[in-house]
Amino acid sequence: GASIFKAKKKGVMYTLEMVNDEIVNRLVSGGAGICTQDLSRGAVEREDQWQNFTKICTMYADAPIWLNDSPMSIDDIALDIERMKQVHGIDYVMIDFLGLVDAPGDSDYQKATAVALGAKNIAKALKIPVVLGCQLSRSVEQRTDKRPERSDLRDSGRIEEAADVLLMLYRDEYYNQNTDQKN
Repeated sequence: GASIFKAKKKGVMYTLEMVNDEIVNRLVSGGAGICTQDLSRGAVEREDQWQNFTKICTMYADAPIWLNDSPMSIDDIALDIERMKQVHGIDYVMIDFLGLVDAPGDSDYQKATAVALGAKNIAKALKIPVVLGCQLSRSVEQRTDKRPERSDLRDSGRIEEAADVLLMLYRDEYYNQNTDQKN
């Protein structure tokens, strides 16, 4: 996250799961190394945490990123991104997350397909990266090896087909406390 801000890349984030205040709180607390609950209660006692907090707030205040927490369809998002590209010259888009974006279709599979293909079309038309968050199915929990696989993408195999790159998060320490691969 911080590297995007240092590079002064302009972006827009559609946060359909959380409101803007929650996103900002998480960004600031994570960057400053302060628990979100402590930050909300004002229970920050160490001087180095306050210094980190001030530094992170300054960095984000100057960051050319726009947050949009309005419920939107993939077509609405496409129109908004096109406008943002013309007005602000945005360099990237993040959509959090696929399952909450409204799209045409009678089933979750059809809706997920429409959103994935819509995001791909936005990226191609405007020549900018579109990062689309997606949940994994719970099938990963039944396996011995909990590392996510492409087949774990929830609702649609079309997500895999539409994506240029798939990035899957995995924290070994969540499943194996004695790991030497923390974080």
